[in-house]
Amino acid sequence: MLDAAAQLGVDPAVAIMAVAYGDQWRNMIQPFWALPLLAIADLKMRDILGYTTVTFIASGLVFGATLLLIGAGQATGAG
Repeated sequence: MLDAAAQLGVDPAVAIMAVAYGDQWRNMIQPFWALPLLAIADLKMRDILGYTTVTFIASGLVFGATLLLIGAGQATGAG
């Protein structure tokens, strides 16, 4: 990713954060931290999947818009 960022003229910090956000965002649809809580509450993953999907979509819109704005600032030299 750093080679691609360098070829596109993107700040390496922005590229690294984009990868980190993408990884965190993907983990929101089925969070690993929820497994012990589901066992304690005697729930199945399907019982909370609707809630995590809403969080996944809402945060994806925020992350995507933010990265587009940062990228646009980088392209114009404003960032």
